[in-house]
Parts: sequence; C-alpha cells; structure tokens
Amino acid sequence: MKQTMKWQLELRESIRKPTDLVERRVITPDQLPAIEEIHRNFPFSITPYYARLIDWNDPNDPLLRIVTPNIQELDLSGSLDVGGEADNTVEEGVQIKYPSTVLMLPVPVCLAYCRFCFRKRLFDPEVRGEEVVKNLSDALTFIKAHTNVNNVLLTGGDPLVLKTSELKQFLIFLREVDHVKVIRFGTRALPFLPSRITSDPELLELLAEVSRSDKRVYFVNHINHSRELTPEVGEAVDALMKAGVVLTNQAVILRGVNDSSPVLRSLLNDLAAWGITPYYLFQCKFISGSGHFRVPLGEACALFEEATRGLNGLAKRVKFIMAHYSGKIEILGVEKKDGEAPRIYVKYHQAREESLVGRIFSFPLPNDAFWFDDLPGVANDPRFH
Repeated sequence: MKQTMKWQLELRESIRKPTDLVERRVITPDQLPAIEEIHRNFPFSITPYYARLIDWNDPNDPLLRIVTPNIQELDLSGSLDVGGEADNTVEEGVQIKYPSTVLMLPVPVCLAYCRFCFRKRLFDPEVRGEEVVKNLSDALTFIKAHTNVNNVLLTGGDPLVLKTSELKQFLIFLREVDHVKVIRFGTRALPFLPSRITSDPELLELLAEVSRSDKRVYFVNHINHSRELTPEVGEAVDALMKAGVVLTNQAVILRGVNDSSPVLRSLLNDLAAWGITPYYLFQCKFISGSGHFRVPLGEACALFEEATRGLNGLAKRVKFIMAHYSGKIEILGVEKKDGEAPRIYVKYHQAREESLVGRIFSFPLPNDAFWFDDLPGVANDPRFH
C-alpha cells in the first residue's frame, strides 16, 4: 500500500470545526450558532501550516480575515455566480468564455477556503460536485476536438488537492494535444500548503516532464499579502522553477487584508523579486456573503495608483482588472478635473462579444460605485450584458 504523503497528513489535521474558533477566541460562544450556519453552507478549513502564520491574538490580522468565517457573511446580498459561469459551461466541469481558453474544474474541494471565494457555490454540500468534471474522457475529447483552444486552465476547487497520479491523467493527455500550448493551474497551494509541492517528488518529476519549451506549465498563484511569502514557500518556488514551471500571481483588493498602498506595494515588489509575475490585481466581485471585503472603485483605483508608483518595471506588469460577465476589463485610471465629476477609463482585454475587445470606455465615477454595473450607463447598455 502506498505511503500517505506529508502534505496529505497535514491536510487531514486542518482546523475545520466552528468550536475550534471559540477555543482560539476568534468568535464568542454567542456567535457560534451563526458561524455554524455559515459553515453548513460554505465550510471553512485552515491548514496547520497556514494556522501558524496567523496572529490569533489579533482580531484584525489580515491572514485570519482571509480564512475564518465572519458573521457578516450572513448578509447574502450579491450573487453566487457574478461571472455567469453557468452560461460558459459546455460540458460537465468544462467552461469556455473566450475562444482560445478552456477552464476545467476537476474537483469541488480546496486546500483551504478563502472567505471571498467567487466560486463558493461549488462547496455547498447540497450541490457539491454538480459543476465539476464527471467524465474525464469526454472532457478531454472535447478539448482535443476544438483546435482553436491553445491553453487549458485547471482550476477549482484547487486541482492540487488531487493526488499526483490523478493529475497525471490530465497532464499526459494535454501534453499530446498539439494545439494546447499552455497548461495552467489555478491554485493556492503555495500560500496554503507548500508541502504539497516540496514533499512530492513525483509531482515535480511530472511537471518537469510536461513543461518544456514547446508546451509550458504555468502556476497561476493567489497570494494576497506578503506575509504569505515564507521560507517554506520560497523552497516550493525554487522547486517549481527547477521543474520548468512559470509562476504568475493573481490577487484581489480586499478590505482589511491589503487595502493600503504600502501593503499592496510590498506585495507587488516581493512577488517580482521572487520571480512570481504580478499578473492581475482584481476588484473584488459582489459575491453573496462577501460584501465586507469590497472596496469602492474610486478608493481601489487610488490605492492601485499609489501602490504602483515607484515600482520597477517588473513589478509594474500587474493589471488592475474587473472580471465582469461581459469580459475581462482593465481599469486604466481615473481622471479628475476641477469642477467636474471624476471619470474612470477602462479597456476590454477579453470579451464575450468580439467587437468589444480592445475598446476603451469612460464613465462618470460615483463615490458609491463598487463594480462595473454601478457606473452610470452600464446597466442599461446591452453591449455589457
């Protein structure tokens, strides 16, 4: 019988019970029933490794905020599918929003759970598993038949929850599909469980076998704060780079986590220094139960401008993005003129409607706008919906 790996043992020891939060004085006994209700619909789980990074004595610790449930999640304003992923689904667990990219959702489980997750609907016990790949052969056959697809994103849930033998089924097949040139992993393994990488030589051998000059494997990481960059993560980064994996990062502007320009600047600088390309910085979506993480657009734009001022060119590669139903919208900036309302300028990098790609638009920017749909004129314009 195959020996259980270190990362699997650590994952089994994750903090998963609301009563654990009472013991750690994160919540009061009076709050326990509400947290248990939240946990039933959107579970929480914190790896022992990540728990060691948290300052449990600080109720405002940014890492604590990322992974522990809060009674504010009872406010269910918003949507569970802001991006319209139901409309993108072409096979069970297979999505296409843009012609050259396929998303595959192999598993409805994560190593730990971000409380602002835009796919939290996947983890509801009543529907868990409904939107993930059920027939791997059908999913892979679909990709092989669509020669316009040049990159495949394995996303989540977190694909690194799968055993390496299971990941191998995806990677070896995709390696043989000539028109697929890039294989991406959307994963939080680096910040949540770096031992997933460092304790599994079989995984590193597989990645080195597949990631070559003619077909490259990318890890699209999700690191939101510099405190998530530890020596253990550095060891995993070095191992992935030696295996030929390209590392990028997507972060989200989050209230109480990284909503200050020094914190954001430090994150972008550190990522670039570590060889992890700062790729996208997202405006937080209006996901049901996550309104307390959102920052108004005007404030977020000012944060981004201040944080990126003075960065070197490598760190400045990051783009500030709204991942909207209509497409991937870069926020170019805000113009302020004396006596006039500020205007926000945006550009479509990707779009459901091809005619929008590359288009630049400007809109008045109200103080209470948090999202593209909040900008005057957007809600009633059929091009954007």
